Amino acid sequence: MLNYNFTRYETKPIECWARMKELRRMRFRHTWEAHEKGEVVIIGTLEWFMSLCAGLGDFANPSYGPYTTGLMREPRQAIRCLDKVDAMGYRRDICAPMRVNLGQLFTGMVDKSPNGKPFKPDLVFQPNMCFNMPKTGQIYANYFKIPFFILDVPHIDTEANRAYLIAQMQRAIEWMETSTGRKYNDEKLIRATRNEWNSMVLWAKICLLNQNIPAPLNFRHLWSLRLLLRTFRHKDETLEFYKTLYDEVKERIRDGISAQGIEVIRLLQESLPPFYGHDLFKLADKYGAVYVGGEIPFTTNGAWLVKEDRSWIAPPTIEERGKPLRTREDALQALAELYLAYTPVIAWPGYDKRINDWVKRVEDYHAQGVVVNLDPSCRVSSAGTEEAILALKKAGVPVCVYECEEADPRTFNGPQIREKLELFYTEMLGLTDSV
Repeated sequence: MLNYNFTRYETKPIECWARMKELRRMRFRHTWEAHEKGEVVIIGTLEWFMSLCAGLGDFANPSYGPYTTGLMREPRQAIRCLDKVDAMGYRRDICAPMRVNLGQLFTGMVDKSPNGKPFKPDLVFQPNMCFNMPKTGQIYANYFKIPFFILDVPHIDTEANRAYLIAQMQRAIEWMETSTGRKYNDEKLIRATRNEWNSMVLWAKICLLNQNIPAPLNFRHLWSLRLLLRTFRHKDETLEFYKTLYDEVKERIRDGISAQGIEVIRLLQESLPPFYGHDLFKLADKYGAVYVGGEIPFTTNGAWLVKEDRSWIAPPTIEERGKPLRTREDALQALAELYLAYTPVIAWPGYDKRINDWVKRVEDYHAQGVVVNLDPSCRVSSAGTEEAILALKKAGVPVCVYECEEADPRTFNGPQIREKLELFYTEMLGLTDSV
């Protein structure tokens, strides 16, 4: 029998939320203004190794495509992009986010800025996190006839793999200089690396604070607040924002401020939720259920030290690491360590460990149930998902499973998924909407 908590807590909006929105708008504008300011525009899903490009200056990067966020808010427009990709003969074995990315290209959205001016990026730089991303980058490079570089990233942390990755990054720097005719600035690399590392550590510390009862943040908060890390974690403004957010979340805990005011039960959302369907989480509000986190907002944005028992803690900051960054080589070694030792998403193919992570996270975040989306379009995130679900059930954790593609609204059966969740809340967890 699950134990429920009917204590009511004070709640209030997050004070630095407006600053987060301001920085996101600034980043969007920068994509279209960079050329006028003499800066480089780099296409590629550049969630990782952003610092490596910072040696070129204040580069702009549209990442998943410049209009992806807007398309996820307007599913009909996203479907238009996806239908175009299908009509061009591209198969569904390309993941949904990359199909949305390609749809923006094939419908002409990427060729012009919001004010109608012609737009052409300078480079395609793509860390090889899965096979979909480099292929999408190659198509962009062929379309715009611009230079293309794949940063090959190993998925296991060994000395040999770190040396290999560092050599790859050295090659990337030489390629950037040759392709742009610009002198690479090591000081900017070093500053960006420090920001990238410390911002990711701060995010881990913020996520760990959500182990508190009541949780100071919910999943919807985490999903939005993490976006600066996905777009420019290497910037001074980003690091300052996460310092502010970390202090604010600690104050919320000190003052007993909760995410929703009541926390009858705590849940985790594992695997990829639908980017266009976050209203699903609002269904839980009337039952007093709070989603306190999950794999995607945690692992793709934070730096984590994973202990032998599979609990996650924050690793040392650059300063605590005791290895000052003075040279290009220092910065590249730090980036190799950050991504191979402290970024669990890199090691997703080792799904046997990921299975234990899900079970341990239930314990560490005091969760009483888990909701899982089986996304058939993301092969990497699907590795071990079925086994992890079995492990949760074996551990006695209630689990609800639904299925849709994270960025393709055509696969989303809203009534069916909502019915599943309602039955999970009422029949399996025994919740009522009388809170």
